Amino acid sequence: MRWSWLGLRQQDKAAGVTISDLTLRGPQMHGAIFGINNQGVSVRRVRMQDFMANGIRTFGLKASRITDCEFIDASGRWKRGGISGVDGGISGGAIFGTWTVDSEIAHNRFTRTLRGKSRGRYGIKGRQFKRTRIHHNTIDLNLSIELPFENDEDVEMDHNVCRGAISIPKHSGGPVPASGRTFHIHRNHINVHSAWLPNPVLR
Repeated sequence: MRWSWLGLRQQDKAAGVTISDLTLRGPQMHGAIFGINNQGVSVRRVRMQDFMANGIRTFGLKASRITDCEFIDASGRWKRGGISGVDGGISGGAIFGTWTVDSEIAHNRFTRTLRGKSRGRYGIKGRQFKRTRIHHNTIDLNLSIELPFENDEDVEMDHNVCRGAISIPKHSGGPVPASGRTFHIHRNHINVHSAWLPNPVLR
């Protein structure tokens, strides 16, 4: 584990890492925790506040848990050499995972206190989640959960309180997985603020 422009960076392919009972704050940093091809990671009881783009950013996360964490103003929009949120940029997420497998995201709280175009985009964002459960989270952001790309498999979303939309592929979502199920969405409370999205939908 080392400090970087992304806060705490896990060693690539490190396994069995636990990050717990911390407060991380970095208004000039792109994210709080970063990792590539990590397995068996546990992030719990960590407060991440005021980061430019992401709270947790991962690629290839496996058999891991993100639980009981607090994300405050931990997602935003950033552009190199430009004004974030004003002239474009990349939208991050409080949790932004690419290729997340056999994992759990549970009992976390996502809130936004800072306003402006560069703030408050996504709670949980990603692509290609497989056999991952997202449950008992409270997500008070513009888009609560966005997994809009193809090849998701056995993703369960349940018992979440969402103040923004849940977005999943509406067509061309890839081949039907061997399990026969891409998403199982049930027992969530979705109450979208009309001021955030003019035509909020569950799709």
